[in-house]
Amino acid sequence: MAEEISMPTQQQALESLIRLGKALHAYAYPRSPFGMARPLLPEEASRLKEEIAFCEKVVSTAACDPSHRNLRSVLDVRRDLIPDSLDIRIVAYVAWHALTNEPAGTSVAVVSIAAGMGSVDDMIQARHAIRYMLVSRIGVLVLQDQTALFPGGKLVRLLSGDNKSPIFFSEETLKEAFEAGQRMKADQALRPKTCPRQSEPHPPAQTPSETPNLLTARGIFDALKNEVIGIDVPLRRFSAQMSLHMRRLEQIRKGVRPSVGPIVTAIIGSSGSGKSWLCETFARMSGLPYSVADMSGVSQASYVGLSVDECFYGLLANKTKPSEAQKGILVMDEFDKLCAKGGGSHSSSDPQGRGIQAELLKPLEGCKLPLGSRRSNSPYMGVLDCWETNFLICGAFQELRDQLADGSRKATGLGFSSGVSKSPRSDIRDALVKYGFMEQIVNRIGAIIVLPDPTPEQIVRITTHPGTGMLARWNSFANSFGMNLDLTDEAIQYLANWACEIRGYSRAVKTILGNLVEEHLYDDKPGDINVWLKDVKRAIEETEGAEGLQR
Repeated sequence: MAEEISMPTQQQALESLIRLGKALHAYAYPRSPFGMARPLLPEEASRLKEEIAFCEKVVSTAACDPSHRNLRSVLDVRRDLIPDSLDIRIVAYVAWHALTNEPAGTSVAVVSIAAGMGSVDDMIQARHAIRYMLVSRIGVLVLQDQTALFPGGKLVRLLSGDNKSPIFFSEETLKEAFEAGQRMKADQALRPKTCPRQSEPHPPAQTPSETPNLLTARGIFDALKNEVIGIDVPLRRFSAQMSLHMRRLEQIRKGVRPSVGPIVTAIIGSSGSGKSWLCETFARMSGLPYSVADMSGVSQASYVGLSVDECFYGLLANKTKPSEAQKGILVMDEFDKLCAKGGGSHSSSDPQGRGIQAELLKPLEGCKLPLGSRRSNSPYMGVLDCWETNFLICGAFQELRDQLADGSRKATGLGFSSGVSKSPRSDIRDALVKYGFMEQIVNRIGAIIVLPDPTPEQIVRITTHPGTGMLARWNSFANSFGMNLDLTDEAIQYLANWACEIRGYSRAVKTILGNLVEEHLYDDKPGDINVWLKDVKRAIEETEGAEGLQR
């Protein structure tokens, strides 16, 4: 986008006005490619701000030209006055809305939020500006061929929601909105800012780029690599599996039934190795419905515990419709508890667990699953088409992982043989069957991803990474009540070594960080909490004594 802008033509001014309205909508109400609300990514925000500033400059330049009478009339620009930036945003959003929504109708709140771009002050000023437009009968009418703009009364109808909602503000309501905005600004000013550790350099500034393409494996990997730290090889495989799911949803959106069934991925890793964080981060970025079902609480008869269909209820959170919920991601955690009994020993199969696995066969191959009113006390909530759902099977499978790490890979218990095997299968899938998986379940799994145990160096990176590390996330929460953890490098290294020694990894680090904050909560003294090596050792000793975490 060029800095210097020559005098635009009428057509260029109109196109920029419509582009500006579209960019404001994308900035104020970000949604996933499948129409679901989600947070705005930093690179998206930078790109949209650039586009908004450029389009505003084009429209403002055109409005300063006396020959553009229609545009000047819409923006109420008289003589040699310069159009107000907020007025340009309001008119642009309304004009874009008039073209893309039939019947046209939006509210003052929607327009003011979009025009304010997240600023409370600008939002209040936008409400004042809209009120003036309504009183002055300033409006915009866009022709079907998009070649001309004329003043008209359509703006009034748009802002009033086709005259179905109040459009005028009293002095009292405006004063209340102003006071609420001042209180919000005061609260934000009192909240302390999180300071990055001096020993950890900032990540290199990224140039504004296009929105990551979450249909491609490369796009998913690039979007996740800054938040999922230290497991690049498994992350690439995970990105490929999620890309398959996104491509299936894209085909379904176009009305094409995919030729392959639901994507089912098994993720094996120790507790604290990053399984849940990996799945949760992708779900947050994609905007898809997301739910974690604890399979250790599922029972076959459902007289005690959950039934299989209740595992899907989490996808319906926040009043999500079944037609949208079925596109989501269901994480079946603690799946290893269904595979064997006796604390993970695969010497004898658990009939209860195999019965639950048998009930999961149909959902995993894409059946239509009725939710509620069958074996649970919940009311009937509709039918979920599992053909569109992404399934992630997660578990520690500790004994299986220990034996897979054995270089000999003996056939006893795992299916690996040093000689010629009579069975055509001699891989990790055979090992899963011997561990307690039903063979039909294994045949439905598209990929098996094994997460390695983090090293102390990786735990240090996961803890201290700016913005997304565990310390940064804890401080983001602690800042809300005025505290900020500041650990020395020596303390962090000792904590990482201890977490790997007890095989607690990131979960163990989270526990200690929580204990360090807890020590200062009773005194309720806001400010920086300087944590030294002796403080970490004391917190570890207290944790081991209280919770039985032995080295």
